[in-house]
Parts: sequence; C-alpha cells; structure tokens
Amino acid sequence: KNFSPMSRPMNFSVRALSVCMLIFSGFMLIFFLRFWPGRLRKYGHMTLSNYSNATQIRMTDLQSQILERARAVEMVNIEHQRNISWFKPKSPRSLSKFSVPSKFNFDAQKVSFAIMVHLAGTSEKLDAILSTWWKSFSSDLGLVAFGKVANTLPKEICISVSLEDNAWVRTRDAFIKATHCFPHVQHIAKFDDDSYVYTRDLIRQVHAFKSDYLGYPMQANDLLYASGGAGYVLSRRSVDFLFGCEPSGQWREWEDTAVSSCLKGNQVVLKDLVGLHPHNPIQMMRYDLNGHPSDRVRKEPLEGYMFPISYHYVSPDLMRAMHDDIYLHEAPLRRSRPVPSIIHQFWEGDNKPEFFLTSCADAHKNWTHITWNKALISSQFPDGRLVNDQFMHGALNLLSDVARCVSIC
Repeated sequence: KNFSPMSRPMNFSVRALSVCMLIFSGFMLIFFLRFWPGRLRKYGHMTLSNYSNATQIRMTDLQSQILERARAVEMVNIEHQRNISWFKPKSPRSLSKFSVPSKFNFDAQKVSFAIMVHLAGTSEKLDAILSTWWKSFSSDLGLVAFGKVANTLPKEICISVSLEDNAWVRTRDAFIKATHCFPHVQHIAKFDDDSYVYTRDLIRQVHAFKSDYLGYPMQANDLLYASGGAGYVLSRRSVDFLFGCEPSGQWREWEDTAVSSCLKGNQVVLKDLVGLHPHNPIQMMRYDLNGHPSDRVRKEPLEGYMFPISYHYVSPDLMRAMHDDIYLHEAPLRRSRPVPSIIHQFWEGDNKPEFFLTSCADAHKNWTHITWNKALISSQFPDGRLVNDQFMHGALNLLSDVARCVSIC
C-alpha cells in the first residue's frame, strides 16, 4: 500500500515540535499574565508620575513668577508711601509676608488700553468722573488713578500711591504702576480729573494712527510737547523710555514737558491728535476767534469740534450735562439719557407775543419753559456774553439763532 518506513518518525517529529511550541507558548502566556502587568503598571506609573511632576513644577514656577511680580508691584506702593525710590526686589523670599493686591482688575491680562487720571483730591470732581466718562464697558480697558487718591475708589481701578511733590515723578511712577497692573497694555493715556474724555473716539483714533506719542501740540522754546491738560497717549514702547529717564531742570518742573523731553532723547516724535482740547468748549472757541496763547501751535480745525476727544477745565455740573454713555468705549450704541424736557424760546424787547410764548408751554405742562433775552444771557453765560456774539452785528434775529444753538448744545 505504498507505505514508507520513514513516514512514521517524520510525523512523530512534527508532532513533538508542535507540542513543544504549545508548551512554550503556554509558559510565556502564564509568565506574561503573572508577572508583566505589574511591571507595566510600575513603568506606566513612573512615566505618568514623571510627566505629572514636570507639569506641576512648570505650573508652580509660573504661579511663583506671577506672585512674585504681583508682590513686587505691592512693594512699589509701599516704597512710595515711605518716599523711597524705585528698586527691584532681589529675592522672592523677602516678599513672602505680602499678599497679592486685591485692587487688580480681574481681566488685567486682557487690558490693552489704560487711562490714567490725576486726582486733585476733590470729592466733587471724583464723583463726577466716576458717574460719567471714567467707566469701563470693556475687559480690554483698564483704569489707573494717581495723585490724591481716595479710599472709596472701586477695586477694579489700579491705584498708584506716591508722596512725591514733583508732578513728573508722580506721573512716571503712575506709568510704572500701570504696566505692572496691566502687563499686556499697548497704550496708556493720561488725563486730569477736570477733563471730560470721549473714550470711544479716543481709542478708535489711537488705533488708527498707530503712533508712539499723540497729543495736542504746544511749544516751549525748542521743545514740542503734548499738553498735559488736554491729555496725551503713549505706546508701551514710549512708556519704557520713561523708566530710567531724568529730564533736565527746566523741563522737570512740569510732567508734560518732562515726558516730551525724555521721548525726544529717544527719537520719538509727537503726533498731533485732533480732538484733544486744553480748555473747555467755550474758551477754545474764544481762543480761535481772538487768538491763542503764545505756546499754542495751531488753531482748532472744524473736525476737532465735530469729533471731540477731550475737553479740559470742565466743571462737575457741565461734565454731567454733556455726558452720555454712547460716548464710552464699547458701550451700547444707544442713548443713555432722554432728550431734556425743556422748551427754549427767545424774545427781546416789548410787545411780547404771549400767545405764541405760552401755547407750547401749555401743551407740555411738565416741561421746563425758558424764554431767553439779553439779560438772561448776561447772567447765565461766562463774561455775560455768547462766544461768537461778534457775528451777530447787533441783529436780534442772529442773536436768537446763536442763543438757541448755544442753549441746546
């Protein structure tokens, strides 16, 4: 039957090899199931533990840097209160007894534009700016106070405390504090507490110009500088130039000339920002009509009145009267106050037409009714006259036109 005598031993060898391979595979499977999971857990735990430790170390270092910087800022304020010059702490251990300041804005990392206000210590002015233009509707706008600061300021406002008598030193220290409160700030503007600022147009125009130094130009000898009363804006690059600068004696007396002197030494050129005003609206128009002081470089163009950015020497009452939230940066584009319920009419001389003067008032019983004449103008307006009364040439119809415009505006 064709049976080969060698077939049986060959089949036995194949079977024996297969059995041995199965036995070896079984031992390997038992060994893997018995011993290897422990090793895998051990090595896996070490790997994850090392990664976790490294991540924890990195986070700890980052938190330490943030705390160190915040505590360093607090040390600046403490040093200013002691009338000690600026220094940078050498070791974080020396700051361990100080806590993180609570007056930082919660969105300090998002702030790209900051507005500094020099406070003169008058509660009436402070209440006026806090209730009108010195408000933030956006997380990218930071507020900084320096000068005679009050304890009643909102906690979101960054406060710079300094006992220095020199206005330049106080202003420079405020710029330093602003950069610590808002580490990513790109522009910082400075104003006074008797200024009214249209923050929506301010920030819009600053972003459009992209300049390092913007303001209302004024001249002192050979120095072109931005008026501190009108307000000015510095980029972060320009602010950094102020930190180590010591202007000469003649420019050190005033902060606006000192700032310009420091920037001039670093080839930073002033850009004219039309819309900033070193005085209130009435006085600015009088300057344009009768001539500006000798330190002014130019007259105010029409667009400066059409699109104002700031006015200086504004009383608290006038500030509240001219305010609307629609002028503020990123505020809702709707009026925050209604049209005043006032009827303005004008009549000068005898033969007063009582019917025409009283019919409107009778139709609006709850409205205020004002009848203007020369006597009322003399008592209500500065110097007893309208700003542009020389255009009237004694004509009553022109006087009524100007009076209506001024009283409503």
